Amino acid sequence: MNNLSEAPRLWARAGETVACINGHPICDVARDIADDEPHSPAHFTNWRQPEPSKDTHVASIRCAQCRGVWVRFGKAASGQNVYQLHFENGWR
Repeated sequence: MNNLSEAPRLWARAGETVACINGHPICDVARDIADDEPHSPAHFTNWRQPEPSKDTHVASIRCAQCRGVWVRFGKAASGQNVYQLHFENGWR
């Protein structure tokens, strides 16, 4: 990266609580996460449901109460991978 505008942005801050789309708390963010980092259960702590193994792909983890999603992955129009977490105020 040569340009500050290309620097990764902060995706989630340590201590924030991630919730499923139906509002059930899932876990807390363990440390600040930039949007260009690979995502794993190790990025999260204080699970409100059985803690997944470190090898579990986060997209496969659903809310234990309602099976709702709390993370989504896709591609932006530019072709870049996009990752989002769901918080009580929506997707980010």
